[in-house]
Amino acid sequence: MRDTSNPIYFIHIGKAGGSSIDNMLRKYRKTKKINKKYWGFNHFDWSFIEMDHAVKMYHSKSMNRTTDEITFIRDGQVRNTYNSKSSKTAHDNLDVERTANDRDKKMPDLNTLKRAREGLDVGHTADVITFIRHPVSRSISQFYYSKTLPWAKKILNQTIEEYVHDSNKTWFQPVNDGEGAVDFLAGIFHPGGWVKTDETDSETKEYLRRNKTAACLIAANRLEQTVWFGLLEDVDRSMKLLQISLGLEHTPSLPKKNTARHQYPIPSDEIKLEIENHVPKDMWLYEYAKRLFEARWKYFIEDLDYVPPVELPPLP
Repeated sequence: MRDTSNPIYFIHIGKAGGSSIDNMLRKYRKTKKINKKYWGFNHFDWSFIEMDHAVKMYHSKSMNRTTDEITFIRDGQVRNTYNSKSSKTAHDNLDVERTANDRDKKMPDLNTLKRAREGLDVGHTADVITFIRHPVSRSISQFYYSKTLPWAKKILNQTIEEYVHDSNKTWFQPVNDGEGAVDFLAGIFHPGGWVKTDETDSETKEYLRRNKTAACLIAANRLEQTVWFGLLEDVDRSMKLLQISLGLEHTPSLPKKNTARHQYPIPSDEIKLEIENHVPKDMWLYEYAKRLFEARWKYFIEDLDYVPPVELPPLP
């Protein structure tokens, strides 16, 4: 574990157990078992973390601000503190915001932020964590979860078999390749959507959206930079690694959150394979993540030399 004062950023991938992680770490923050700042309770990608740190660097260097004075995330809201007149707010008595002095509330311009991001190494300035689920299981869960939401009840009356085979569907979230992890770690979500980003677009992002291989390799590199990541299909060992990574006295127990109200039917192997074919990027990263997970397990638990995965799964 790196003994740093870096804030923890939790990259929350939808329908992958993220709400349970948020609530568990909230408890540890409340009881002071974790003393670092925690940024969670939202969905954001890597570009958001980069921009947040660029803003902090700009203000800490130019205006002598501390590194935690700029933005905060609270109950699914991302807010800029430059326009806030309050001096401090709290989320469940947690210290999740530091507002700026009244005299320093202007945002730096975009070009200044771009310069601040040059050479920024998020892996050393933030403790990034994430939780990953098998992409097919995540897609199935996304489909049935969305069916319970008010907006979907009138338009989503299909079974998952019907949905997968529907060539005229207009809603693609369950089978959007990248939403299972790659686009979060590569930082290539479109601005203005349900995932918070740096709110900018670029030729690089567009290139990574088109080039699956490049996006996968970027995502894999970012996954290696995380302080911790877990696999929902391997919860017990994931929690043990989380204990070591965050320096906790005991192994955490992952609470259940957002569990399905009803058990949904298990799709056939044929449908699972069709879903798998829709999400080649996320399937690749999951296979790579399993290898990286084993390398970390051997290092932290079995006290062996750390040997990162040398042989990559076949790239999409």
